Amino acid sequence: KKYLKKNIKISHIYQLIPHIKYINANRQVKEKYILHIGNHLYKNRYLALEFINLLIKKKITKYKLVCVGEIRNQERNYIKRNSLQKYIQFFQNISDKKIFSLYKFSSYIIITSNYEGFGVPVIETYHHKKKLLSSTNGSLKEIVIPDFRIKKYTKYGFFNLFKKLEKIENLNSKILKKSLKILNIINNKDRYLKSYDKIYLNERNIY
Repeated sequence: KKYLKKNIKISHIYQLIPHIKYINANRQVKEKYILHIGNHLYKNRYLALEFINLLIKKKITKYKLVCVGEIRNQERNYIKRNSLQKYIQFFQNISDKKIFSLYKFSSYIIITSNYEGFGVPVIETYHHKKKLLSSTNGSLKEIVIPDFRIKKYTKYGFFNLFKKLEKIENLNSKILKKSLKILNIINNKDRYLKSYDKIYLNERNIY
């Protein structure tokens, strides 16, 4: 602000997310499943475990929860305490090809993050044309379309979760087009190159 003009225009450049397609991606889980990616503390995976536990208590047993990332002792104890062993499956230290496969064959992706700086799992979900259940914390509010947002989200649980799940199950292809629109905005290579050229030319003019 000290050195720039008062009315200068500020713009941002989205980080491009490259996607590798694996033609021979094999199905890793036989049953229908909901996918949760990441085990960092901010990913709040414990809430995903509570989520599947709530589904089972509501007699909704057609889905497993598949988690990618190392399991923590707290999570292991929760699973054992609530007898969830047959409803939850973990994948640790797996290849990009297997992660691609888990996205491809999933029924839904669930994101329970306390915050996100960018939200790569959301972009991956859109790339695979999958439906999403997500919080809107941090950057997620910008990229999660309203149809996929979980309202009244707290770190202690979801409210109106089952109504939301039923609603998302009945979403048509028009809704998925909204998510693809966001994906195209973020992964717009031409926009990225134009921004790069603009910055490069401005640098040359300065000096």
